[in-house]
Amino acid sequence: MSAEAREVFAGWVREVYENAFVYRFYGEAQGESNADTAYRLTWLPEGYREAERPDLAGMGNVLYRDDAGGLVVLAYATDPEAFSLSVYPEHATVRKTQVHGRPADLYLDEQEGNRNLIVWTEEETGQFFYVSGPQGEDELVKMAESVEKVEKTAVYRPSWVPEGYFQVSVMDLDGYGVLSYRNGEKGMLTISYEHDFEAGVLALFNGEEGVDASSVFVGEYPADLYLDRADGSANNLVWVDEDRGVFFWVAGTPDGEELIRVGESLESFPEPPPEDRQLTWVPAGYREDDRVRLAEQSHVLYQNDKGDLISFGYCRNSESVHPHVVPLGEEGLTPRTVLVNGKEADLYLEKGAANVLVWEEGGAFFSIQGYCSAEELVAMAESQEVILPDRRPSWVPEDYVLYERSFLHSKESATTIYENPKSEFIIFRCQPNETDRPFQLFPNEGSIEKQVSVNGHPADLYSNPEPGSISELCWSDGEAFYYLSGDLSDEEILKMAGSVQKLPPIPATHIPTWLPLGYRDTSSSSGLWSREAEYENEAGEQLQFRFARHGQEEEPMEECLAEIREAVAGLEGQEITVDGCPGRLYLGGRVNHLLWGVEGGEEVYWLSGPLDEELLLETARSVHGEVE
Repeated sequence: MSAEAREVFAGWVREVYENAFVYRFYGEAQGESNADTAYRLTWLPEGYREAERPDLAGMGNVLYRDDAGGLVVLAYATDPEAFSLSVYPEHATVRKTQVHGRPADLYLDEQEGNRNLIVWTEEETGQFFYVSGPQGEDELVKMAESVEKVEKTAVYRPSWVPEGYFQVSVMDLDGYGVLSYRNGEKGMLTISYEHDFEAGVLALFNGEEGVDASSVFVGEYPADLYLDRADGSANNLVWVDEDRGVFFWVAGTPDGEELIRVGESLESFPEPPPEDRQLTWVPAGYREDDRVRLAEQSHVLYQNDKGDLISFGYCRNSESVHPHVVPLGEEGLTPRTVLVNGKEADLYLEKGAANVLVWEEGGAFFSIQGYCSAEELVAMAESQEVILPDRRPSWVPEDYVLYERSFLHSKESATTIYENPKSEFIIFRCQPNETDRPFQLFPNEGSIEKQVSVNGHPADLYSNPEPGSISELCWSDGEAFYYLSGDLSDEEILKMAGSVQKLPPIPATHIPTWLPLGYRDTSSSSGLWSREAEYENEAGEQLQFRFARHGQEEEPMEECLAEIREAVAGLEGQEITVDGCPGRLYLGGRVNHLLWGVEGGEEVYWLSGPLDEELLLETARSVHGEVE
């Protein structure tokens, strides 16, 4: 950085490096906290409208878009000490301009299609702003001078939706929001709210032919319920919460009573509540029992058959949340530092009481409390994840049922297989865009390549017209790459592809989804008729799993049965059941074996390792067969 390269910009300083301008805040912030303040542009070029307000560390961000793909960004500091702006003017002309008579820096990019930038501070508060977009100086200055402070408005979420519905999209903008839900039967539910609305909005549907309103109440507020609209679209419920000055509109396929219940469950939040999370590993015997969502934080409770509880809590980092760890006994707490995913966390041990682990990760605060060991608490902490919807078809041809689901939420890819009574298979694969793993396709002999469309996205169809032959389809929707294959007509394969949507997650099949403490997956391989997996702990002890089924090729089943006979030779087995399925347990001392599913001959499962009977059974019970 050159010696003369500092220029005071109110509380901000522009530092000039060899190839960049860097804006940083020095000193103490003045006036009210910026964290509770939001801004907007009150003048925009024709065609632009607010599209999104993403949360970014230390800054507020408002995105405006037009139908041609143009983008204008308004950004401002919400945490001056955490925010800095770097500008690389390699192809830009840099000059001075003014915003409301105050000095501003203008960067005009000389390359076609790139964005220009204007940077300035507010005179009274020293607040830092920039606006970027493809516009020239006059329009950038006009947008900058139109910046207006806005009151942050609450966002709303339902605490109840009809059974089977799950959230597929959410949009919270200044003053209004839209939430969308679906179920697996093409049912839909949309919740809209608006703070700034025109009088008479309740007459939204009046005057339409075939629309009759019923007068109902949502809580204490009068509402209009519209059922059986003439055009066959969803039922609608509209009302105004006069105390909060908010217009609500709930629409969907649920009946009137369900719409009212959804409306009465709507809760206000100062900011969007944290995403739903779960522990993917808990000690043996524990199952999710309840979920509690509060304004600032959420809790998930896990319980075992004895009534013991594990509480998993999480919230955004917020000044309004102050977690406390309070000792219950006379001896007090014994704190120590442990590592969760390589980062320091606080562990509180209390003799005779539940232990507590607290940690911060990715802008969120977490806690786990339960009668668990330190190792179990850390394992649970490292297993926490956001519950994501699962992309898969919502329609399959008649007689096909879900047969297999590969490892759920794999970063590489996830595969779903459907089977009909003739043992014919349909294979669907979803590969997220964030993975750089290539997908290789070798079309079947006799396939005819066709250029088609799936929900408006270009797709490659390798159609095989011969009866009993496999057709294949590949496409991308911008978020993921998809592959679909089966003995299907062009109409069936396109209909199935068009039905792909975000659905509730389902467990992986034919593989353990729970492992004893300390075990990690070290290798796995799978085919259409078999699956093998190996797990290992830090002591080098190995747990092995094998699955096989009778199919068009007998070799996998015969190999598996031969290995089982060799492994249990000379051991005396005892009859046992795994979730109602008959099996046999062989105790061999150092290595024990559990077999199940052998009667009937269709499928066989084999689990072996240095585990006692209880842990072998718990691991076996986590293996799901076909999912209905």
